[in-house]
Amino acid sequence: IKSLEGRSLLGKIAMRIFFVRYELLETCNFPIRSKGNLLCVVGMAFGYYALRILSHSEGEMPSYYYYLAVLDIIFFACLLLGLTFVFVAPTIARIQIVRQAFLVCQQGHGLMESIDWCIGTNIHGYINHLTAHKVLDYGYVSPETWNAVSTMAIVRNPYSRMVSIYMYNRWGSHETFSDFVRRWYNMLREYREDGELEEWYTTCHGFAQYEFTHFKGQQLVQAIVKQEELKLLAENEYVPLAIQQDSSVKHLPPAVKEALLGMPHSNQRKRNQPWWMYYNDQTTMDLTYRLNALDFTIFKYDPDEILKKRPDFKLESPTRFNYVKQSPQSLQLRNSLVCMSRDSKSTSSRFLRDVQDASGVVKGSTPTPSLVGSSRIRRCTSRSLSTSFTIIRRRQS
Repeated sequence: IKSLEGRSLLGKIAMRIFFVRYELLETCNFPIRSKGNLLCVVGMAFGYYALRILSHSEGEMPSYYYYLAVLDIIFFACLLLGLTFVFVAPTIARIQIVRQAFLVCQQGHGLMESIDWCIGTNIHGYINHLTAHKVLDYGYVSPETWNAVSTMAIVRNPYSRMVSIYMYNRWGSHETFSDFVRRWYNMLREYREDGELEEWYTTCHGFAQYEFTHFKGQQLVQAIVKQEELKLLAENEYVPLAIQQDSSVKHLPPAVKEALLGMPHSNQRKRNQPWWMYYNDQTTMDLTYRLNALDFTIFKYDPDEILKKRPDFKLESPTRFNYVKQSPQSLQLRNSLVCMSRDSKSTSSRFLRDVQDASGVVKGSTPTPSLVGSSRIRRCTSRSLSTSFTIIRRRQS
């Protein structure tokens, strides 16, 4: 609702279409039964009916009426095809030319973007799927604002996350999880080899989670919470238990705790088995670990968790090989359990210096929360499968 305020009528319609479409694609990879497709069917039926009338008019109608009716059928047929099979999550993520065409369609008009609330889509992709450093580098949030708010990120077990990515981006139920992981790994070659983070070349669902929260050895968000421990904030009475267990929600700023308290789990795909049951062979587990090796280290997840949950399978630990680049920076990262080590090709580093200057942070140190007191949610920049981070602004006194 907030993102619709102050927009033109066309802008309001475009943003409402975005929200409806976004919610639809969260529930179905290839949506056939939808309001948009119903509109297309009605449009094709109208064109077909017009052709029937023109065919019996015996030349009484102008000839261009006939061409208009044909164009009507072709237009709505193409729109039906695009809404159902082309501009959907699996094809946008896995077919580069489709994703690039989608981004080009968003360029310039700004009808489906709300920069103030970091929601919508434009040439950079889905704004609510951007990483923290992209949000700063593109100027959507100023360094001063970033330093004046509480920021948090939600991460999850990388193995579980890969199953979620599979459910969201698979071609259909006929594509097995093992086949998907192999194809997904091969598709992300530019990201694996060059660290390419531009949506034009790499889908945001392919990024490791630390890409959303860190940049060049610096953690940009103040608090990181594990999704598995959010249940400890489901009700007020669970908060003491979270503190007792020394979980990731223990040291959250009060504003973040207030925002997360009782938050429902949305955007959840139904599965017919637990996530660890999808890992049935060594290669699938190894490739998943290889894509997310730094996530296991930074966010302290157990890379051998599948072995513990699947003792019936004689699998070897994925850590038997070192999948992290052996640069001095990456070795330092693994040893210190801090944050990402390699550069991003996609954005400049000027905003990082601005953030450090604004917050008085010494280069190489980790920013500390600077807010105390009551706050309210200002912007929510991701409900994505990758990582979500939220910006909460201090209530003005």
